[in-house]
Amino acid sequence: MSIEGFEEYTHDLSVYESEELLPRFIEGFKKKIGPFNVISNAQIVINLKNDGYKISSVIVRKIIHHIRIKGLIENLIATSSGYYIARTVEEVQVHCKSLKQREDSIRAVRLALTRQIQKKSQTELNFNDGE
Repeated sequence: MSIEGFEEYTHDLSVYESEELLPRFIEGFKKKIGPFNVISNAQIVINLKNDGYKISSVIVRKIIHHIRIKGLIENLIATSSGYYIARTVEEVQVHCKSLKQREDSIRAVRLALTRQIQKKSQTELNFNDGE
């Protein structure tokens, strides 16, 4: 699924990402269970670059998104500290609550912009009617 304006980052995984990077991610996350084993995006990039892989923080987010939506690693969550596999239902619930809040915030921005477009369109119509 591509997101308009972010196609480069949201399209399907490339062959390289799928065949080279994805297996490394899946193997690496097996050891990242619980919040004390969290790994940041930056650390993932450093580790993989040190091993000779071509990687960026954008590609890390893209691959993790793929892993999560495809269910390749269950309960893989993200915090401000990084990524890890949750050990408890409560950790996943807290993460889901945070995702919902972010979703609601994005929706609020979209609705505000839609109202602004509608207001602008009405203003333009009124202005053009006066000529």
